[in-house]
Amino acid sequence: MPIYEYRCANCGRKNSRFWLSISAAEAAEPDLKCEKCGQPALRRLISRVTLGKAPQDVGDQQYEFDRLTANLDDSDAGEMDRFTQALGGEPASDDSSSDDE
Repeated sequence: MPIYEYRCANCGRKNSRFWLSISAAEAAEPDLKCEKCGQPALRRLISRVTLGKAPQDVGDQQYEFDRLTANLDDSDAGEMDRFTQALGGEPASDDSSSDDE
């Protein structure tokens, strides 16, 4: 039973929705409207996921993740690469065409 988070492109409010299934969420998304302004301008956010027992510093980690994803535009490849690198990963896109030996 997923909880999806959305941000309104019109007013900036964060909206959360509880769904009975992923298919129900995907079917309803085109018709969703912001709870504050009523506009159909919601974009799904990347939500925080916690698995197992959390370490003591989990609050700091969650704050950092929220800070990094607050205004993340997942349709911008460069922005997604910077986000991935900030998490310690490799960029998804590769602008160079060099091959390793």
